[in-house]
Amino acid sequence: MPPVREPTFDPGAILAVLERHGVRVLIGGIAAIARGAHVVTEDLDVTPARDGDNLDRLAVALQELDARIRIDQPPSPLVSLPFDGKLLGSSDIWDLTTQSASSTSF
Repeated sequence: MPPVREPTFDPGAILAVLERHGVRVLIGGIAAIARGAHVVTEDLDVTPARDGDNLDRLAVALQELDARIRIDQPPSPLVSLPFDGKLLGSSDIWDLTTQSASSTSF
């Protein structure tokens, strides 16, 4: 099996997709950086509003980002799921990888 390539960290790309889909979120360290803080982070923590409509929009955004469940047991393949709002609402935390970040927590 070829090694899994880590995506280039591009939180702006992820946030642009979330914004385009109207997903309401609070974010962690990236928000501090955007406001001028000198913080080093290589992941994106997203806390979406948990109402059904917002989770449905988040599901569409995650599909566009080709989000997959991240498993910390290399060389495990990334796990693809049919994301929908109901599935997203069934767990408090999702550790995902996307085409723009190797680790994104929702």
